[in-house]
Amino acid sequence: MIEGERPAGMAQVIGTGQIPSLAVQTAVMVLALLPVAVLSPFVQRHFKKGMLIGAVKG
Repeated sequence: MIEGERPAGMAQVIGTGQIPSLAVQTAVMVLALLPVAVLSPFVQRHFKKGMLIGAVKG
């Protein structure tokens, strides 16, 4: 491969071991977002309940 030349397709990228930094950043962001996206619907109920309890004046 000529120095400075970039692989054309994903097969060439995998074959050469060169992974673009944008792909790595995107993969890390998706992996970091998954637990939040999966757990938020279940935690939302408790969050709303706590907000309502704190808003009641006595």
